[in-house]
Amino acid sequence: MKDDDGALVRRALYECALFSGLDNAHRDLVCKVAEARTLLAGAPIFLLGQEASEVLVIADGGVALQLPVAIRGKGADITIEEKGPGDVIAWSALVAPHKLTLSARTLARSTLVALRRDDLHALFHEHPVIHQKTIENLCHVIGSRVALLEALLMRDLQRWVVERFG
Repeated sequence: MKDDDGALVRRALYECALFSGLDNAHRDLVCKVAEARTLLAGAPIFLLGQEASEVLVIADGGVALQLPVAIRGKGADITIEEKGPGDVIAWSALVAPHKLTLSARTLARSTLVALRRDDLHALFHEHPVIHQKTIENLCHVIGSRVALLEALLMRDLQRWVVERFG
């Protein structure tokens, strides 16, 4: 990893809510297994249904989390949520059955920090506090996704009720 990448990785992981509550020594251990990747604007990152083998943290740029749908026989990607620096995506790598539940594409030139599931599991085994804090924080990330989807569902359900029953 280049020095610039190392500083970017460190900043991203120190600011990422997934690792909040860890001391600097434990965060540095996470940084050691991380890899920075830079993607151009509009680049696909992953597709719904693929195996999630790594957690991704956005270091810079932005990502659209999308749901592929068919509208009148044509495929379209509906953006469910946009994520930016410090946000974690592909967290399904830590949750069985390890399948990605949305697709993702970069909104601009973006640098992502990749953490392989196997590397994280090894860290979790060696340092239980990293495991405990990461999973505790992951629950908050998952909870916010559930709240977002619930809000979208309620909005659409209300719209349907108004259209159907006036």
